Amino acid sequence: MSTLSVDTIQGKTTANTVQMPSGSVIQYQRSRTNSDLGTVTSTSYAKLSSSLDVTITPKFATSTLIVHASAHVYVNTNAYPSCFFAFYRDGSAISEHNTAITGGYVQVNTGQLGAFIPFIYAEESANNTNSTTFSLYVKSNTGGNNSQFNDTANRWLAVMEIAQ
Repeated sequence: MSTLSVDTIQGKTTANTVQMPSGSVIQYQRSRTNSDLGTVTSTSYAKLSSSLDVTITPKFATSTLIVHASAHVYVNTNAYPSCFFAFYRDGSAISEHNTAITGGYVQVNTGQLGAFIPFIYAEESANNTNSTTFSLYVKSNTGGNNSQFNDTANRWLAVMEIAQ
């Protein structure tokens, strides 16, 4: 049996020359806030908060980027109020969660107030090694509904690069 002990693994000329086994975590970036993020009434997607943006520079164009978030929300007011979530990459939607059968969707009955802590998840190919920013967007399902992010709950967004 042999043991290999190292302090640093470094490529011969650049860090992206080190080959990792498929499924290995290459890097992990996360942002979080427990600030009051206000109330969303819009029925069009709007960025929840720039404080939740995550910028990552993939080491390998062939990597998979796993994007996940959790954002405590209260929904209330009109008939069947709902809050939908979406991930955006550099300002373009990559994953919209706006049906009752996926993560990133919360709804309560008419006239009720519900508090939810949804977990939102997506996978995206890195496609290149350029710096890219992921953001969390939200919208209410119909006019007059409120999606409230105005308490001090911990909300976060994270991106993990996985070798393929």
